[in-house]
Amino acid sequence: MSESLQKHDIQKAKCCCSASSGRAESSTSVSLTETEKSNHTQELLVRGASCGSCKKKIEEALRLVAGVEEVSMNLQTGIVFVKGAVDNRKLITEIERVGYDVLAKPL
Repeated sequence: MSESLQKHDIQKAKCCCSASSGRAESSTSVSLTETEKSNHTQELLVRGASCGSCKKKIEEALRLVAGVEEVSMNLQTGIVFVKGAVDNRKLITEIERVGYDVLAKPL
């Protein structure tokens, strides 16, 4: 796939305030070891959130996940920071449930 086509696909990512419907294909799941599940901050890269409403929807959904202590999202980078002892598969599932894709754990 060409680089310009990849950029175009990213630009078309779903936003909660866009007219498009449906989500992109399933995301890449990244699993944590038991040690990594300890109380720390996880970072998840989310695609499709581009406005304050998107950010609020994701943050509110993740705050309801058992074990989550704090959540914040940087809209410019698409990175969601989650503090708490929680398996990231639960976080990914919740983000996907509200209509966004988790691409990978940032480096």
